[in-house]
Amino acid sequence: FYDDPSVLYMSLHQDPLTLYPGTGFIDEVGSGEGNGYTVNVPLPPESGDAEYMGAMKEIFVPLTEQFKPELFAVSAGFDAYVDDPLTQLRLSTLAYGWLTRFVVEQAERLCKGRVVFVLEGGYVIDALAGGVVNVVRAMTGEKFPPPTEARHLRVVDELKQALANYWKL
Repeated sequence: FYDDPSVLYMSLHQDPLTLYPGTGFIDEVGSGEGNGYTVNVPLPPESGDAEYMGAMKEIFVPLTEQFKPELFAVSAGFDAYVDDPLTQLRLSTLAYGWLTRFVVEQAERLCKGRVVFVLEGGYVIDALAGGVVNVVRAMTGEKFPPPTEARHLRVVDELKQALANYWKL
């Protein structure tokens, strides 16, 4: 989708300077007609629930409201879980519930609730099971409390600058 303006691709992931395969930098925004439609949010190691919520509120909401998608497609990766050996991210299993609910509610506002989730990554089986259960519960309407704060990150400011020619953030 890198050169396709009909798809807005957004990824929240660990900073590629600290994790293989080393892709997903802020300045990787698409090419040609797709410039500005690839949005990478590289979070620093140790980012957790509050940092994810901050990025969702400051980046995901305004982008999706401007883009007006017909459908949300979510690749739900569980390797951001606090005890997962692959990353140094710190999401709780409850975070998967409120992140899902957050996306579902945005889909309800923007595209009649059309959203699909696909399971991806995760290497701690018990956490994977708990996270998936929370995703399904959130998809069926259960509310999950968000973190007590939405922490603002410097990377969000850098991303806003990188996308300034394409979006109002």
